[in-house]
Amino acid sequence: MGDPAIVEYFDEEVRLLLKNLGILTPYQKGKVKQKFLSDRELKLYMFQTLVLSKAHMILKGSSGKEQTSSFADRKYVGLARKKQPMKYEKRLRHHVDEIVKRVMEKTVIIAPQMEDEVGCELQRLAVLLPYWKFLEKLQICNNNSLKDISVKLEILLDPTKKFEDELDKKVRLLLKESEQFVGGLGITESEKIIILKAMGLKQGHWYKCPNGHIYCIADCGGAVVESTCPSCGNRIGGANHRLRSDNAVATEMDGSRVGAWSEQNNLRNYDLGNQ
Repeated sequence: MGDPAIVEYFDEEVRLLLKNLGILTPYQKGKVKQKFLSDRELKLYMFQTLVLSKAHMILKGSSGKEQTSSFADRKYVGLARKKQPMKYEKRLRHHVDEIVKRVMEKTVIIAPQMEDEVGCELQRLAVLLPYWKFLEKLQICNNNSLKDISVKLEILLDPTKKFEDELDKKVRLLLKESEQFVGGLGITESEKIIILKAMGLKQGHWYKCPNGHIYCIADCGGAVVESTCPSCGNRIGGANHRLRSDNAVATEMDGSRVGAWSEQNNLRNYDLGNQ
């Protein structure tokens, strides 16, 4: 339990565990009375340590950062950030919290069946975040291949099934397969390359609506009129070569981070060093 990040995530649980083990913590003064642990107690505390470590890794993946100096609550301070939390973070924390609470309530012995169940459930939680992101992608992609993947994932992630290594492997392979589809077009990388070559546009001509549906602006690449997204009905484009604030450059199409007609891109036309 020497990882300070784990202490941040599960402060109360780590203190309890160290107390049970008879280990002096930075919060205590003086000496701790030596404790003699039975084999059952030692096995329990080792399992609790393992669960906290795995839970920490799952939550760290949802926070996007290992540590932060911003504190939102005491129990999961490692997840707190000054900016708004990710939309799935609270949902995932709830699931993790239930498992941690269940395990830390044990004081003497841990049954083998519970060890197995908890291990499988933590394994399931480890793929929930990428699965939820996949479902979000599915909402903006009208793609039969993604729909087929969704059906298979729903069956594999059935909460009534024991989530063992074989299921975990199949889920991760399907999620990996879904990554080949690009943005709101729901096309593969090879199909994207064919489209880019056919259009023959320089970087920065591809944009996306608020829901992630991709479109292009030809000619100079600057937005001069507004229109309606054919996929979702949101407004796209802009005026006076300024893109609507709720639209964005579709970096996933051609790698450009700025529009073809933008202040950042136009500055490149001037060699300030020779002025």
